[in-house]
Amino acid sequence: MIIDRMKNKPLWFIIFIIWFISSTMSVGITNLIISLTISRSYLLSNFIALSASTIISLLTSIPLVYFYSKVITMKNEIIDLSKFDNLTGLMNRASFIESYEQLIIDANLHHFSITVILFDLDHFKFVNDTFGHVAGDKVLIEVGKITSSLAQEEDLTGRFGGEEFIFVTKNKTKEEAKNIANKIRKNLDHLIQYENETIKFTVSVGAIHCEQCNLTSNELIKIADDNLYNAKENGRNRVSMCVI
Repeated sequence: MIIDRMKNKPLWFIIFIIWFISSTMSVGITNLIISLTISRSYLLSNFIALSASTIISLLTSIPLVYFYSKVITMKNEIIDLSKFDNLTGLMNRASFIESYEQLIIDANLHHFSITVILFDLDHFKFVNDTFGHVAGDKVLIEVGKITSSLAQEEDLTGRFGGEEFIFVTKNKTKEEAKNIANKIRKNLDHLIQYENETIKFTVSVGAIHCEQCNLTSNELIKIADDNLYNAKENGRNRVSMCVI
């Protein structure tokens, strides 16, 4: 599409193209009308045509440029929205995986540490069955807010599944990584009010800290997921983490 081809062009270029097209058209049309109806003087005819065309081009260019900028803005907003989970505000699985895989490539290349943290709401089905799915959504929204508040600029956070989330951070020591995993668990041992009910929720956390990463993105997630399973099996609302 023309918009797709032009969206990366600078705005001044778009304005020039629109002005050039509208000026060319208006010069031709105005010149034709004047030469037929107003004057036999070629110079006067072109002077009037140029003046008229400038006015016409401005009147057509400004709305067109405004419309174009709005279309591009709306398209970019739609693209951005498609990358995020509409409930929690975290990255959805597809956009998270894209950023995460590039991060692991960089970690393997430059040998910096990576920490992958998976966490899952405990007994979330009970919340939905007892209080309803609207209450369950409120819990997920709160998880998204808390997770976002814990993330630093370079951290990656995402909703990985229904009630499963992922948090990836880099360049941390193993002690810092443990502290982050425990902080996630502690902050998500939480209460919310829904209508006249108090809903308590907790998470189980599985994590892996890799000092000099030489594992694939899938291998790291598999180990974190195994640790999450261990946390669930050992009583929930706890952290299971390994360091390699």
